[in-house]
Amino acid sequence: MSNSLHWLIVAALALDTVTYLAVLSHFLTYLRTNHTATWANMGRPTMRMGVEAAENPKKVARAGYQLSKFIFGRQYRDLGDAHVGRLIWCIRALLALAIPLLVFVIATEASR
Repeated sequence: MSNSLHWLIVAALALDTVTYLAVLSHFLTYLRTNHTATWANMGRPTMRMGVEAAENPKKVARAGYQLSKFIFGRQYRDLGDAHVGRLIWCIRALLALAIPLLVFVIATEASR
């Protein structure tokens, strides 16, 4: 496998990750400002949950679980907000794209 293809896939994975984080940040902010009750019921998830984990790990774990359930479930449809639906599908697509890219990077790195 060519070295340049490996680094191209690494770059694609990095771009996917940065895009995912940006979309997730926008999603959480949008939920907090436009669907506050839903956001609060999920445990008030934020992008700073990793930092907050030291203070209250159970709260962060619950919020992460609820957020995952919301993203991969159908509960978002109850909001009747098309923008939330688009963000959910974008997050799902970015995660789905990251998996084969990551597998490829690991497999090619192991064979180097």
